[in-house]
Amino acid sequence: MSIFENTVMIQRKSSYAQLFVKYLLIVLTVIALLASLFLSPILLFPTILLGVGAYFAMFSAETEFEYTYIEGELAIDKIKAKRRRKKVAKIDMEELMIIAPKGSGELNSYYQNKDCKHVDASANEPDHKIYDAVYRHGSSMEILSFEPDQNILDKIRMKYPRKIIM
Repeated sequence: MSIFENTVMIQRKSSYAQLFVKYLLIVLTVIALLASLFLSPILLFPTILLGVGAYFAMFSAETEFEYTYIEGELAIDKIKAKRRRKKVAKIDMEELMIIAPKGSGELNSYYQNKDCKHVDASANEPDHKIYDAVYRHGSSMEILSFEPDQNILDKIRMKYPRKIIM
């Protein structure tokens, strides 16, 4: 058996604000381009700035999360625009307190704790099954919302059966 256990990619749904800004900048770029062609070439500079803004807005709305479970460690990475990768969390299963469905009664005491930092690494889709993982990060505790597949949950449950609540 190899060391590699499981990897899952989740595409995050863009918010309405992100979509609005993206399409607004595209429309403004087209209007500025037409105005610079027909009215004045001086408007070419704002057209270029709007075009650059539209370019960055288009790619900033694309976010994916990658969940990788490798022998007692769950790593969650955020991938922006299919180019930039940032580590969201790296959870050692020895530091894990519990993984349970979001809103589960077992998580109430953690939700009420004001010192817990909440990190959302889910797709923001209402029909997806979201789990919350509570773990120690240094001297503090964090709650991570994510969408693992059944295979990741089964792999974690095989080694740490008391830490997973289905």
